Amino acid sequence: MDSYKKLSKELKIVVSKSVAKRAPIFIPENTPTAWKSIYIVTLVAMLGKLTSDCIILMVYPYMKKLVPETTEETNGYIMSTSNACAAFSSIITGYLSDRFGTTTGALIFAKVLALAAGIEYFFIETLPTGKIAAFFIGISLFSISIGAHTQYKTHIAMASKEKDRSKAMGWAALAVSIGLILGPFLQLTFTKIGYPGWNFLFDFYEKTVDS
Repeated sequence: MDSYKKLSKELKIVVSKSVAKRAPIFIPENTPTAWKSIYIVTLVAMLGKLTSDCIILMVYPYMKKLVPETTEETNGYIMSTSNACAAFSSIITGYLSDRFGTTTGALIFAKVLALAAGIEYFFIETLPTGKIAAFFIGISLFSISIGAHTQYKTHIAMASKEKDRSKAMGWAALAVSIGLILGPFLQLTFTKIGYPGWNFLFDFYEKTVDS
């Protein structure tokens, strides 16, 4: 019994040391609000919301077009995986941002991953096989980027003075709301084009230097 108590006490000490919080970050009151940084992050947040609402809503119809035998169950698995990836990504990046005292890494990681997910999603149609797996990978990557990008709120809080914080958060909320509206609207507009879209013919006329 004594050995059990001793082991439990040692385990608590190890756990407390591993999760020990660093000293909180105090931003001097005379530091001006970084409005330029806040506006950029807000714009990126709006574009991210616009993109997510434009793509996620059309995953199943697009997947059904490329893989006719796919079912609603498959789409359910993809959406469940997507939500799980976003949740875990938000938790992990939040912890790391707090641990290192900066949100820059999380925001850059989110945008790079979103770009990679967009490129992967763009080329799904060209794959001869494995389209369902490609949808899983693409949407999962995209959701991880969404979860990581939630740190933009922390960035706004750190970049603004207390008297300007409500205004900065208000601009961010407005921008996200605009993205929420424009995303489905743009997708509705794109559906009018039809599949596979517009065909463009590029003709290159070559001439020799002598002519």
